[in-house]
Order: sequence, then structure tokens, then C-alpha cells
Amino acid sequence: MFQQSVRYNSFLWVGFTLQLFFIFMYISSLLTGLPPVLAAVFCLIIGFTSLLCGILLLKINKPNYVYAIGLGMILIASIIILFTIFAYFLGEPGQSPIITF
Repeated sequence: MFQQSVRYNSFLWVGFTLQLFFIFMYISSLLTGLPPVLAAVFCLIIGFTSLLCGILLLKINKPNYVYAIGLGMILIASIIILFTIFAYFLGEPGQSPIITF
């Protein structure tokens, strides 16, 4: 019982901290100071790691409120991933994307 409590608490805090760190980086415009490839990789790592933490929160036996937090974490992680793809890999109409292959 104690190990499951520690497991979901650690997934909860890792995912939550990563998402807060992304929001801090976005609001303080620190992402614009990084090279575009590094910023995109950084955002994708944060997004996929917090998505994984949210999915693992759903797999562990826990109270119902943690299930709801896991769903919220998955939703926010999906928004981070989709924002990164939109901002860095898709060009606006008439403009080329920031990162091209």
C-alpha cells in the first residue's frame, strides 16, 4: 500500500512540476531566447514526459481525485505537444515553418 502511494505521488509531482515549468518558460518568454530546434525538443520532452506521467497515474489503483488529476494532466500535456507542433513545425499561410527538414 505504501509503495503505491509513493508511486502515484511521484508521478503526480513530476508531471505537475514539468507542466508548471513549461508555463513559466512560456509566460516569461524564455523559449524565444533558445534556438528553435532546442526549444522544440525541450517542449516535446516536457510534453511527452508529462503525458506518460498522466497515463501512468490512470493505471495505478488510487483515489478517484487522482484519476481526475491524471486526466487533466493528459489534457494539458496534449495541449503542450500540439502547441509545439503548431508553433515550430507548421508554417503560417504564406510563411515557411520555423523548423524545416
